[in-house]
Amino acid sequence: MTLRKVAKALLLTFVIFTCGYAVGREVGVRHALEGVAGQDAKPVEAAGGPERRLVVRYFHSTKRCVTCNTIEAHARSALDKHFAGEMANGVVAWQTANMDEAWHTDAVERYGLMRSSLVLVDMRGDEEEDYIVLKRVWDLTGDEQGFHDYVHGAARMVLDGWAEEDEPDEPDEAEEDEE
Repeated sequence: MTLRKVAKALLLTFVIFTCGYAVGREVGVRHALEGVAGQDAKPVEAAGGPERRLVVRYFHSTKRCVTCNTIEAHARSALDKHFAGEMANGVVAWQTANMDEAWHTDAVERYGLMRSSLVLVDMRGDEEEDYIVLKRVWDLTGDEQGFHDYVHGAARMVLDGWAEEDEPDEPDEAEEDEE
């Protein structure tokens, strides 16, 4: 009888330990996926950073294919390579967003997303000024340099557009002649 009680106690301890380990591991994995550097966040909020920001959002579903993971990796790599300084000072920000999460439903509808997508969002404070959905990312996954060039060019176009908005208007030649 004593041997039976010891076996039950050992078996019960094993089951409790295994369940605890499985739950702890699942929580850890979810935390790592959702909170890596605050990247898989709820909608972007201005947090004392620059007034004007370019937020590069990678929207994905819960279940991802190899191509979806490649798009994310290439996009992040392109930003790290071409915009390291801007990312360090908060002018360019990276964010992942799970399309299946309820708090992203409005953005998914606003951007017209049907599958994993990369979106450049021009932000002033906490308001969206404009956005661009980079539709060619799916076609360029097999060409990392082409992918980098595409993302870099689109992001540079947005950032350069800010500089043009800040430049004073040149007087028209007709106005100069009238004076």
